[in-house]
Amino acid sequence: MEEGGIIPDEAKILLVSTDLQARVRLEAALGAQVVTRRPQQSPGELRPELVVLDLDQLGAEDAARWAEAVRAQASPRVVGFFSHVDEGLGDHARELGIETFRRGRFWRSAREILAAPGEPAS
Repeated sequence: MEEGGIIPDEAKILLVSTDLQARVRLEAALGAQVVTRRPQQSPGELRPELVVLDLDQLGAEDAARWAEAVRAQASPRVVGFFSHVDEGLGDHARELGIETFRRGRFWRSAREILAAPGEPAS
């Protein structure tokens, strides 16, 4: 891990997205390696401490499936980001216990948001 990173080396960070740039941005913000899975895949044997869901790609049904699957293996923090035009998706994800953030805010403040649990959905 880079000097000054906020996530310990032993932590596993999982990004569920097909957006390769999202992985690069998360690694830069967190100073740690990020493992990615496509929405149609499963977490497999991963036991992540932090799971980041691209809710726009997943949709409500797959977000529920992913949240349940990762929580069955570990007790990770699950965070999702979504487009500001789809508040219904954000509302549904919050009902599933996913911390949600509008996409713009998430990327502007990813380091701060992911450093510690905060106020979701703004």
